[in-house]
Amino acid sequence: MRLWAVVVLALAAPSTVHAGEAEVLLRKGIAQYAQANFKRSTKLLKRALELAPRGELGARVLLYLGCNQVDRGKAEDARRSFGLALAQHPSLTVADGDFKPPIVTLFRQVAAATVGYLTLTSTPAGAVVRLGDRELGRTPLVRVPLGAGEHRLEVVGQGAAPLIRRATITPGKELRVNVKLARPKPAPPPRPAPVKPRPRRGLRTAAGYTVLGTGLAAVATMAVLYGVGVTGGDEAHEAYMTSTTEAEFAQHRGDVQDARRLVVTAHVLAGVAAVGLGLGVYLLSTRRGARREGAAALPRVGVALSGHGVGLRLGGQF
Repeated sequence: MRLWAVVVLALAAPSTVHAGEAEVLLRKGIAQYAQANFKRSTKLLKRALELAPRGELGARVLLYLGCNQVDRGKAEDARRSFGLALAQHPSLTVADGDFKPPIVTLFRQVAAATVGYLTLTSTPAGAVVRLGDRELGRTPLVRVPLGAGEHRLEVVGQGAAPLIRRATITPGKELRVNVKLARPKPAPPPRPAPVKPRPRRGLRTAAGYTVLGTGLAAVATMAVLYGVGVTGGDEAHEAYMTSTTEAEFAQHRGDVQDARRLVVTAHVLAGVAAVGLGLGVYLLSTRRGARREGAAALPRVGVALSGHGVGLRLGGQF
């Protein structure tokens, strides 16, 4: 169980237990009152009052405590108990057949002096009305009993901001209140999904031709270096083999190594040329409008090798 749940249960448990004990003591006190054992009943009810929470249960305890006080000739104490009961639960009533006539008369006198009525309507209807932490119901409310005095009411309509209204209740009278709630604002229309800007045709085309040109330049340089390296290497190797002095050996050996470096550089440039040509063709083939223009819009590059060197064939729309 989560920590917050444990804390809530720990805080709520004593209140729940006390309410249960107060209910048991109230039933025992009522039973003693029915047997005219007023002293014992009063003792049980006072104990229940110490445990009962404010609200309906506490009001019932005070009601029967006042009944004991009426039967014991303590009318002022009974009046005070009835007043406290109505302050906790203004909707509390006594029926003629359930209580003795002196109790009914005194209770109604106290109610007439301490309780008024609220009738509340709202536009639109169906708003929730709260008094402190207690919910009175939904509008329209008709003759809801409230204690005399000023009350702070909170009226909450669906989709509207809460409205605070103060109501002054006069004992024995009905207060009629009508409130107008702000209409809920319509939800704003959903925003269209942002459209990602597509790359401009000119920029992509220029990049494709630039990369393609770089690849072609690498092919040309590779061909030159390869031809020079192979031709010079053959001549240097032949001169190396026919050298007669140490100085000639050293010179021609250096020429052979230089020719090999040219050939290696040509191989590196071949890789660079392949990447450049491939990337350039990709950029040009994926630019906007390339599909509409068809295959004629794509550049065609061909490389031909022969005994006389390297040849390039270029075609397409440049």
